[in-house]
Amino acid sequence: MASHLTVETLHSLTPFQPDGSDAVTSASRDFLLSCIKSQPAIHRVFFPSFEPPPLLKLVEYRTFPIDALSTTLIAEAISKLKDPYNFYRIINRAVVEDQLKEVYESLHWKKLGFHLYTTLYPDVVRETSTNIRLRDFMGADGHVWAEKLASHVMDPRWLRSIHQGIVRGRYTEDLYNRDMNALFVKLHLLDPQSVIPVYQFLLNQK
Repeated sequence: MASHLTVETLHSLTPFQPDGSDAVTSASRDFLLSCIKSQPAIHRVFFPSFEPPPLLKLVEYRTFPIDALSTTLIAEAISKLKDPYNFYRIINRAVVEDQLKEVYESLHWKKLGFHLYTTLYPDVVRETSTNIRLRDFMGADGHVWAEKLASHVMDPRWLRSIHQGIVRGRYTEDLYNRDMNALFVKLHLLDPQSVIPVYQFLLNQK
């Protein structure tokens, strides 16, 4: 366990930027586009010079229809081009929109989104001053750090500071819920078994 790593640093790691945006969500969108560009048929015809990112080998689509999504997104793009040869007219935009809606409303879409998010999270989330990443806490000692983080957020002093912040208007419940979701993602990546006990404990503190 590296001496420069502390539970305080681990707890402070967040995907949220000063403007409130989620850096991992943004990176996940870009990564999904890379996944689509790397699909064999799409890559060969439309993006032959595109270099698939190294992390692509970690992506598990399972039952997600990535081929169908890739083809449909290309069809959608062509339908909006208004090219001089009128190729866009052969695309039935209503069918394209229905197919995309079906994908975006599916459970498979949510599962893929979480998979991409947690794949990128360990390297995207880092402390800017030291460049320490969540990845640095993972590995053989991951469960140890999960225990330390769980103890940290279950400490009465920390809970008291959170409650005082909410009561005094310095910390909103929306921000609390946002930050707790980020906490649970960290715990999930460090040791999945640590999530439920911490969730139940914090739920009982409300």
